[in-house]
Amino acid sequence: MKPLKHILSIMILFLGLALAGFSQQINTKIDEAKEIKAKTLIVGLPVIDESLLKSLSTDSPVLVVKYKMEIEGKRTYLKRAVKEYWKFSNNVKILDMPEAKELFNSDKDSYAFMYLNESTGDRDFTFKNGDDGYGTVGYVRTNILEYNYNSRYDLRQLVVTPLIIKTKRQCFEMLLPRKCSSYFDFVYTIQRSQYELSKLIDSGNAKLSMLYSKFPADQLKKKTLMIDQNDIYNSITEEELTKIYPYPVKIVNIKEIESAILKGDSTIAVLYLVPCSATNTEEILFNAATGCVYYIQDRGTYYIGQEFSHGTALFSHNKVDALNLKSIAREIVHLNQ
Repeated sequence: MKPLKHILSIMILFLGLALAGFSQQINTKIDEAKEIKAKTLIVGLPVIDESLLKSLSTDSPVLVVKYKMEIEGKRTYLKRAVKEYWKFSNNVKILDMPEAKELFNSDKDSYAFMYLNESTGDRDFTFKNGDDGYGTVGYVRTNILEYNYNSRYDLRQLVVTPLIIKTKRQCFEMLLPRKCSSYFDFVYTIQRSQYELSKLIDSGNAKLSMLYSKFPADQLKKKTLMIDQNDIYNSITEEELTKIYPYPVKIVNIKEIESAILKGDSTIAVLYLVPCSATNTEEILFNAATGCVYYIQDRGTYYIGQEFSHGTALFSHNKVDALNLKSIAREIVHLNQ
């Protein structure tokens, strides 16, 4: 049997390597966060790509409708979320993407630039027509624009889109939970982004990665955790869940999560599943009101210092099962000891 000291040394080595890899992704520095805060934020709203529109029109009129609705939905929800929730910086200009990009490039010393990283390369996957199940429309229109909740669990939605904030020196990226994200998804993304940037400045830490050296998991003791019923396997009942998770927990309809986020209910924690690779899904526990992250299983939502090379990216979406939940609960209890 190897000496305990030797085993501990190996464990510390592997932990150090893991944290090193993590810090290479999450490397926004405090002065860079201050730079974003001090600058005027330009928000670039997505616009119709006429060449893509023309290409889609040769395939099917249905694809044209889907594409136009997707652009309208993203424009509407990004603009509204920034107007209502972005408080990190005082001066904000919201423009169509071409004008926003031109203004940013004209004076990068004065501006930070927020936009959705888009790509036409995923057209063959995301704009399917027919009965293959990939083509559920993310947004619908009656008298007003509405989010199609059923589309949330469509395979097509796993082509996620990064929200980017960049300056002359670096960029900050966070994945929206779905390609056609709801308004409350945009609110979560805005809230979490500015929470992390503000926390970095207030903490005095040198880098954003240092915020994750200790999660504030102790706060979960006084929060009710909501889990979307479609993000958890049906075999897990709420009674079983209460035996796995040590604090208050509920399996709910997605609209209850939406209500908690939009009402800013600070008593609620939410479990979000965000695809982050071809095989992994991040399980993120966050505060519905502030975006404060209590815990992340399989960290990596942030990609700092580099942009996705192909814009949107196809990732996997895995529901949580009993083993996932037991792992989360075990780690949270360990953090609170």
